[in-house]
Amino acid sequence: ESTRLVHAMLLRKPRVAKMVLARRAPFAYLPLLGFQSASRVELFAEKIRERILSHVESRCAWMGAVSEFLQAPATEMMRGLTHFLLETGGPQVSAWDRSLKLLRDQLSDCMPEISNFALILEFELPRSGGRRPDLIVLEYGTIFVREFKNRVTAEQADIDQVLGYVRDLEDYHTGSRGKTLIPVLIPIG
Repeated sequence: ESTRLVHAMLLRKPRVAKMVLARRAPFAYLPLLGFQSASRVELFAEKIRERILSHVESRCAWMGAVSEFLQAPATEMMRGLTHFLLETGGPQVSAWDRSLKLLRDQLSDCMPEISNFALILEFELPRSGGRRPDLIVLEYGTIFVREFKNRVTAEQADIDQVLGYVRDLEDYHTGSRGKTLIPVLIPIG
């Protein structure tokens, strides 16, 4: 029922609904949305956030803010990746290790401006038979779809792969509609 209410709220007053879910709604908007008190809005927004996060978290190896990623131990990241994908083979673990080190270095250079951007590692695309981009970066209406490759130069198949991820997100993921999606291929070989 709360999901239907959110959809109705987003259709009627999208700007207000986003402020409510982000906990930035002025109290004057509460009656417009059918809430009597700020505490009810907080409770409602928290339930919706939990639903969204639990749905996404079950479809990815790790998700969080850039600041959380940079503070998390590398062993925690690797444990999350191997547990989610049930992959413990040497070449894959080595590729993740190199990718994560590169990512940490790149993100550290951009702090603090990007500390609240969201990162999603190994997000399983909807309706794709288990296909997963290595990294998705969410930045205020822009979605960067990043794929790391253990090569010195990119091949056409690698380019097609990351473009396919973007296409699938545009076509089958409602949260990506209306957003700018940018494919990024990173050879790390």
